[in-house]
Amino acid sequence: MEPRKRALRACRKIEICSPSTMLDLPSLPTLRNILRHSPPFPPQILHNIPALPSMSWEEIFHPDRPRKVADLLWKIAHNSLPLGLPVAMVAMDGPYCPWCTNTLINIPHLFWNCPTSAEVWTATDNIATLIHHSSLNSHSLISLPSPNKQRCGRLLQSAAIQTIWRAYTDRAFGQNPVLPLPQILSNLTSNIIALRNVDTHQHPQSPWPPPARIAALILT
Repeated sequence: MEPRKRALRACRKIEICSPSTMLDLPSLPTLRNILRHSPPFPPQILHNIPALPSMSWEEIFHPDRPRKVADLLWKIAHNSLPLGLPVAMVAMDGPYCPWCTNTLINIPHLFWNCPTSAEVWTATDNIATLIHHSSLNSHSLISLPSPNKQRCGRLLQSAAIQTIWRAYTDRAFGQNPVLPLPQILSNLTSNIIALRNVDTHQHPQSPWPPPARIAALILT
């Protein structure tokens, strides 16, 4: 929604400041009508990441997701994250994955194929199982009829995405050492507990396990 809103505001400014600027078709009113309509298809690139299957725009920008994570998902859907060959000249490891020797990094690798990322999702899925008392992953929680568990699933996804992306950017652009897996899982624990605490404050009935149980499950 946000890119369309900005485009609509830009059209409005053009029309007010210089009505004769855009003389060719489509006219400004026509252009605004095009922009007001949602894209007919959801982004498809997410199907390369099993933990993040294809989502609608409404799902990406769902109110239960932190806005920073929604923006990341939007960039993932448009294949526009700064990683790999486009940033090889400025990233610490060039176009390669910090955790996988001589492996070119791209969005599917960073968020799924990398063994380090896979461990992050495994830990996240363990918390999803704990929430539902059955073997589920974070995406499966979103498909349940319970709004409280759906919210937990979106927050778990958000914590995993945020943890993986922060671990990469701190290394690639922050000139920091490569984070080992135990530290990444510790960061994941902190992110999940932070989101859990905010959620239980706003929604007391949310089925989150205690913070100590979350930490014990991820870090052991």
